[in-house]
Amino acid sequence: MTSAAHSIIVRSLAFAGLVLFLSACTDSGSGGGGTTPTAQTGASISGTVSGTRIVAVNPSDQIVAEDDTAGRTPNGQGQFAWSLGDLPVGIDIRLFFITGGNVYPLYFGTPSSNVFAVNAPGSITLGHVTTGGNQATPETPPTGVTPGTANPTLPPNVAPALTISNPSSNASLPNGPVTITFATQNFTIGSVNQPHLHFYLDSDQTPYHFFSGPPGQILYQGAAAANVQWQSNTPVMSAMPLDELRTIWWSAQ
Repeated sequence: MTSAAHSIIVRSLAFAGLVLFLSACTDSGSGGGGTTPTAQTGASISGTVSGTRIVAVNPSDQIVAEDDTAGRTPNGQGQFAWSLGDLPVGIDIRLFFITGGNVYPLYFGTPSSNVFAVNAPGSITLGHVTTGGNQATPETPPTGVTPGTANPTLPPNVAPALTISNPSSNASLPNGPVTITFATQNFTIGSVNQPHLHFYLDSDQTPYHFFSGPPGQILYQGAAAANVQWQSNTPVMSAMPLDELRTIWWSAQ
């Protein structure tokens, strides 16, 4: 799975802790990866979305097909075309739409389910797929499929994730600028009013905002953080319902 690397430069003068978590505010996309099964393929599913990454997984939570609308030109309604090809036939799959730092499983039918198997090779068109609440909804429910029992679990390789590679937690660092290197998966850091990163220093409860672009500096004085060059001037954004949280601690030498 691919990831996006970023860094924050922090000036540490004493014992410090840094907490980072993803916050979703509007549509976005990201990269990813997976494996392809050896079962019969030949089915394709397509449609339009407002801007997102689309992933299909099999019962083993392996990614069997994916598409990303990032960088594409929308139609007159602001919708992006997408397509998943070489999908397995006769094997249960689930579709996930990843946008704005949130993951929406595709649900349809009565009773509603997010699991289905394509009956035969061919093409399925869903029309425009909308995301909202906790699910994605197709304009045209798929035909030529056999619904399965709903599976509400979220595959690990589909969920938004954040990892910190440097420095390691509890590291002892020299007094001066410290570069915090981190990476995101299934999440793209955007500009103001778009998905971005929130972070805190020690007991300071002010959510500082990390947007796309060149990194800035936090001047740490053993109390509240200050001089954050890319802090948002907009009201505090609401975080994701289940924040992807990472904490690191370090001390000055």
